[in-house]
This record gives sequence, C-alpha cells and structure tokens, in this order.
Amino acid sequence: MSDTAVLPPPKIFLADDSNRLLVARKPLSQGAEVVADFNDPNKFTVTIPSAERCYAYQDSDTLCWAACTQTLLAQMNIHLNQERLAAEFVPPDADDQTAGVGVVIRALNPDLEDQVDQRDVVPIDLQPITSDQLITELLAGRLCIVGLVEDREANMGHACVICGATFAKLKAGAPVNIAKSSNTSALDAAAEQSEFSPQYGLYSIQIFDPFKDKLGGVRPMNAQLFSQQAEFITSHVLARDVLLAALNAPPGVVQRGRLAVKSKREVAKERAGARGVANNSGGSSAKVNGVNSSKSQKDDSKKKPAG
Repeated sequence: MSDTAVLPPPKIFLADDSNRLLVARKPLSQGAEVVADFNDPNKFTVTIPSAERCYAYQDSDTLCWAACTQTLLAQMNIHLNQERLAAEFVPPDADDQTAGVGVVIRALNPDLEDQVDQRDVVPIDLQPITSDQLITELLAGRLCIVGLVEDREANMGHACVICGATFAKLKAGAPVNIAKSSNTSALDAAAEQSEFSPQYGLYSIQIFDPFKDKLGGVRPMNAQLFSQQAEFITSHVLARDVLLAALNAPPGVVQRGRLAVKSKREVAKERAGARGVANNSGGSSAKVNGVNSSKSQKDDSKKKPAG
C-alpha cells in the first residue's frame, strides 16, 4: 500500500510571556489527568494514565508506524500486533516495511478497510492539524501519532506517540507565536498570523518513542524542536474523520495538496508494471534509507515514518 501527498505541516503555537494569560482556569478533561503548575496558575500538564498499559516497542527498524498504531488501537481495546498490521498494509513484495501517513490513517481504522478497497484511489483532504487540536485530543484522553523528520530534505522519518503536553491558555487576539519550520516563508507566516486564533500555546510535549534500542520510552520534547520536526499529527478520531469524509465523497480527480491513498489492488497492479519495466531495462531503482527514490515513484514531498 502506498500514498502520495504534499503534506500540510502542523501549525504549532508556542506560549510565551507576551501572548499568554497570567491566570487561567484549568481546562476540562475526560480520560486524561490535568495538573496545574504550583508556581504558575496558567501552566498545565496533561497526561493520559491509560497510556502506559498500551505502549508497544517496534519489532524491527522499519515498524515504528505499526508500533504506534498498535498502541493507539490497544487504547481502544482493538488488539492487532505489528506482524498483522504489516501483513495487511505493506505489499508482500515490498523491499521494506516502511509506511506513510495514508497507511497510518487506514491502519487506525481497520473496520473501514473493506470500504477503502472498493476504490482504486481514495483522495483524502489533509488540513493542517493545529496544536489546539492536539491538546483537545489529549484532554479527551486520546493518544496521537506524530511523524518526526529531523532532516526535511530526507525522505525518511520516525513515528512516535504523543502522550502528554505542557501548555498555557493564550490571550484573545494576542499576536500568534507560530513555530516556524525550515520551509515556512515570511509570506506564509504572515498569512498564518491572520488565519489562526489559537486557544492554547505549547511549552513542551511528552512522546513515547517505540525505538527501544535508541531513545525509546517516554521523554519530553520542547515545543520549538517539536514544531521543526513534526511532519504530521493524527489520532484515531482525526484519522477517522478525514477517511470517512473521503469515503462519503464522490470519486474525483486527486488535486495537489491531497493525499492519494491507493487500494491493495491498485498498488499490486502498479508494482507489477514497475517490475516489468525494470526487467526489460535490466536496471533497478536506488534506495535511500529504506525508501524507494526512483523518479518513477509518485512521491511529492512525502516523508515516510520508517523507524
């Protein structure tokens, strides 16, 4: 299974002394624990107590996406291990078990897979997820998946689970402190200032890294670094919303900025055609960190969370 996209990067709003309230009421939560900082009446940390029983470390170097998906599904009492997820969502003749955000969206909703496979291509509209949406998900007790990319020129990333955050409530109408990634222009930043009126600003997040041999386990990440590396954010609810919207929409032409998720049937057909071309030419495509870098691949700035 494959997907192609120009991914709209998440919009991460930062908290600082100029844009935050001095005092704020503790936000309501359901399934999460919110603690106010003893020395700061507008600094809150949200954590999800049920998360610890759900964490899964990845079984191989390229199954970080499957480990994170397994973790989120376990929180909903859906038990699919990484072997089953890879068998379901990675083509059997694939060179590795990497996957992109389209696969993650589908894997988080296995009950919708039959509907997806009734079409050759499912065009999914991806809107930029904001840090407000992330905090809302966490306050509702829902874990999230983030695809982190240290080098945006590379075509490889690493999926982790977001399990908590520290944040403050912002002033209404205050200048928005949007954390800028390396590919954000001054014009884009100005447009974002007028487009968003966030409720919360981030200080840091807590992630569960499924790569046990390196920095595995739960660790903090400051909001600035998080904003620079976050390529996509989703949860079961966020993924389900966009997938259902796509399935209920009439089939149409996939436009730039949309995610083209292909059915197993369509992927198998394309891979068979690609093998035929390679056999006739006597060559094969190069690989970079486990991701096919052939120019024939329809890959518009996609970053694969590989592990």
